[in-house]
Formats: sequence, structure tokens, C-alpha cells
Amino acid sequence: MNANEPGNGKRPLRALLYANRDYKAREILGWVETLGRHLPLAVTIQTAVPAEPAETEAVRLLESEIAARGTVRSVAVRKRSGSPEEIIAAETREGDYGIVLVAPAGRHGFIRLFYGSMVAHVVQRVSTSVLVVRGGRMVPPRRVLVCVSGARHSLTTVSVAAQMAGLFGAELDLLLVLSQVGIGIGGGKPWERDAGSFMESDDPLARHMKIAAEMSERMGCPARIRIRQGLVSEEILREAEEGGGDLLVVGTHRAEDFDTVYEDLTNELVRSSPVSTLVVGLRAELL
Repeated sequence: MNANEPGNGKRPLRALLYANRDYKAREILGWVETLGRHLPLAVTIQTAVPAEPAETEAVRLLESEIAARGTVRSVAVRKRSGSPEEIIAAETREGDYGIVLVAPAGRHGFIRLFYGSMVAHVVQRVSTSVLVVRGGRMVPPRRVLVCVSGARHSLTTVSVAAQMAGLFGAELDLLLVLSQVGIGIGGGKPWERDAGSFMESDDPLARHMKIAAEMSERMGCPARIRIRQGLVSEEILREAEEGGGDLLVVGTHRAEDFDTVYEDLTNELVRSSPVSTLVVGLRAELL
């Protein structure tokens, strides 16, 4: 399937939405409307029982605005008892969803310390791709930044990012961070030469990056290659902040042998990213 011809007669993409404030619901609405204009989309809004008044208002806003705009095939509301991460995980296990759209719950202080990050818990618990929506950047995105690593799932992540870029006519950047702590497939040593010569080397990560670039080009989305050196999470966040990207795409590493370093990296990115972040899950059927 060409990246610029998503959907191609397929069944609607099922999206699960959760927001606990009206302004967060509006941020999610921008993505729902954008996706609905490019893809056949069926939406389910998740809410807790009992729900706080602010969450009830967010659900009402989502339901009424989505119905009024007419850009999706269907909209429904599902109610469950439990914390946001629990009810989202339960619904995705039982439903056939292609993507989950959430806005950070805004936990602070003791609540954040006790319960942790809602979005990080959601990413850990579900196999569906999760779009963590943050305001302040263009929707649809003009530039998509995708993180490339040596992990097997990384090429799936690039494939989804290329589809997203093709869908919206956005530029695509492939980012590889040469870690100072050596967590890539290249082994335990940091890159000792300048980054500019890296892609000409026979390093396994360089070969992996070339494969990713060739794949995105075959999908109709030629990509710009970005190489940075340093601490992985810091460099990714710096690139997202400074590089003008509107959407950061990262992969889940539960596809690999469990590695707490990778898992912690994904969690930190979804908590700290300054832009909307798509975590490509094991069930990467996004488009």
C-alpha cells in the first residue's frame, strides 16, 4: 500500500479516546477530525464510573462535537469502573482498536508520586498503538520525527511513521541517537568518530538506519536522516523541541526480550515529550 493511499477500502480504524478535562478533549478533537478526514474512522469514548464532573463534561464535549462535525463513521461511549489506565487497558483488551488517543491526566505532587503517570501506565499495559496528545503544535503535523534504534520493532515504527507522514503530506525525519551508554545493537562502546561519518561506516546501527531510510523512500516518503550523540532520552527530547517536529513517533520495546532500559526510555519520552507522541504498539495496524 502506498503511503499516500491509506485505508484503501479497508474497514474503519477503531479509535479509543480518553480525556478528563474539556481543554484536553479539544486537543484530542483536533486529531480525531484530522484522522477522520483522511481515514474511515469509528470512535469510542472511554469514561470512568463514577466520573468527576470535569471528565463528564469532557465526554459530553467529545461526543457532541464529533457527532456535529461528521468526520467519523460512528461514535459511542463506554463506561467502566476503575482508574483511567485500568479502564483503558480493559477496553483495549476486549475491543478491536487500532489506536488509543489520550491526553496526559495532569497528575501532580503526591497523586503523581502515588499513582504514577497515567499515559506511561497506558503505554505499558496495552498492545495497541497509543497517541499521547499535547497541544501547541500543528495538527495535522507538518513534520514527523521517528526514533530509529537497533531493535526489531524499530522498522515497524518507521513504517507507521512513513504512513503518517504520507497521510498528511508531512516531512519525515529519521533520528538515531548514538548512545553514550551503549544500549544499541552495536555493542557497549559509544561512537568514537564524528557523527558525520557514521552513515558511511559498517557499524550495525548505520546499516539499520540505511534500511529504515530505504524503506521509507519505497513507501513514498523520502526521509531526512538525523544523527545525534549523547544520552538517548535527552537527545530525542532536544531534537523534538529544537527540530520543529509536530509529531514524535517511538516504538514499544515489549517486542524485544524485556529490557528495563528500553522500557524506561519509552516511559520517559511519553511523560516528557513537548509534542504529541505516537507509541507504536505490537498491534501496529494503524493505517
